[in-house]
Amino acid sequence: MKRAALYIVSGIILLAGISCSNKFLEENEVDLFGIADTLFLTSYDETLQVTLQTSLSNHDFTIYMQPKFLSFNSMHGEIRNGSISLDLTVLHENIDAWQPFFYTMVVLDVENVGLVGFNVVYTDYRNVSLYCSPTSLTFTFPDSLEFILSNNGYGLLAWQITAIPEWLTVSPGEGTILPGNYQPVTVRILPQMVTSGQAYSGSIKIGNNSGSGYYTLPVYITESAIPPADADQITSLLTDAEYHHNSGIMAICTKSPNQLILLNTVTQHSDTIPLQKTPNCISFSEDGQRAVIGYSVASVGYFDVGSRVITAEYDIDCIPYDIVLGDNEWCYIAPTEDQWVQLRSLNLSTGELFVNSPASQIYEKTIIKKIPGKPLMAGTQTALSPSGLLLFDLSAGKASDLFTRYHESIDRFWISKDTTRLYAAYGNVYIIPEYDGEFHSSAPPVYGNIGADLYSISALDDCPVTNTVFAGTANIHYQTGTSAQIYQFNATNLNKTAAYTVKPVWLNISGSTSLYYTFPRFLFVNNEGTKMYVLKSPRNDYGIEGWFMETIDL
Repeated sequence: MKRAALYIVSGIILLAGISCSNKFLEENEVDLFGIADTLFLTSYDETLQVTLQTSLSNHDFTIYMQPKFLSFNSMHGEIRNGSISLDLTVLHENIDAWQPFFYTMVVLDVENVGLVGFNVVYTDYRNVSLYCSPTSLTFTFPDSLEFILSNNGYGLLAWQITAIPEWLTVSPGEGTILPGNYQPVTVRILPQMVTSGQAYSGSIKIGNNSGSGYYTLPVYITESAIPPADADQITSLLTDAEYHHNSGIMAICTKSPNQLILLNTVTQHSDTIPLQKTPNCISFSEDGQRAVIGYSVASVGYFDVGSRVITAEYDIDCIPYDIVLGDNEWCYIAPTEDQWVQLRSLNLSTGELFVNSPASQIYEKTIIKKIPGKPLMAGTQTALSPSGLLLFDLSAGKASDLFTRYHESIDRFWISKDTTRLYAAYGNVYIIPEYDGEFHSSAPPVYGNIGADLYSISALDDCPVTNTVFAGTANIHYQTGTSAQIYQFNATNLNKTAAYTVKPVWLNISGSTSLYYTFPRFLFVNNEGTKMYVLKSPRNDYGIEGWFMETIDL
């Protein structure tokens, strides 16, 4: 009956932590019965009186075994009505400082029962050191931030958040940390407690058992971190854009709806021209007075920039993938499909379409660009590897059947304003070679490379006035939680001189407002080198189409 109120610990038991010898128990295989109650002690305890509960009734007892860090006022006592009362002193000098906590046992020899033990748990809160990293938090976006609490001491670090600004929430709010360990703590903004466009500052107070007692962590929210009440909406899908630097006119082609947007970046005035067909591509004349639009059907439109009117439309025999407006009322079309195809030359005065010889084939989805001030056009076959560098002679109006070809992967490319260089998507900067109508098994001459931080360039422009080049990338899938960067380079030595972050956008999609990181699809720098206009879209991994414009002061 008496033993039914206890549980058998073992015949041979290992006593954990710092305790007296258990040699007698091991050699004699004595049954040791345990009680469920536990004595909890800490490094703050000195002399104390404790009471433990057991199902035993009234018995006398003698302390049979004890850890060396405990001293009892008397080695004898009584169990009365299930209560064991003990007066004891904790001898901290008998405890190893490197142990943050340990378990041990006190054994009583109880009259008419036998040996009865209860567990002792000791936690050392001395010799702790709290370290916090970082030493402050700044929210520039409403993402969660994290700080790390570390215990660089020997004892057990106990901590608790004791004060926090009303516009923040913290998780977890308290805990303990073993020596040499750490605890990440996540901090989030409470959206209902902050106002868009307003900056906030405050601090998180962390109570702890180190010598300092409290640690203060400053927290800031920037003005741009809080989502606006009226988030952006996706109003159309960007298909192409071009910028006429001398006039400051930007042409933006969109679908859903089909339209051409003309933005005067000098006056900030814009006009939107509805289109009956979906525009695929656009090209300005060198004087900026006219433009040609290639549609998603086999058709080309001729546009007068001054009057904002499409003056002519031409039915052709292919769907334009890219288009170039040349000199003397000629334009040039690269077909979208049919694999091996021929370049088209369209006489805008007569409407006559010329198809290059089958012997001078190019591949579908070839990008073409006019070399300013010269009767030459550069191209690359994006659907092939290597894509090659192509040079077309336009001096006769119709593109020559013979074109120069270099065996090199170019992919997307941009021509410098001084027409001497070609910037390729993979970072190489080439010297534009002379047209000779020949095939070259080598690469064109290389001036240098700007691709160290740009796996694949998605947008680029240069500014001769400031002798600078600006390039951005869409390949940021390995960088979670960030918008793309645009890098600025010295155009002579190609050294990187500055970096600009493309801002994310707040989008309201299906009634839910979220922050979306972006990448540049087009970037244009004004002639003075004081403004950079970025046409950007949400990162590809979101699977969300749409475009937005950001102006960056240089």
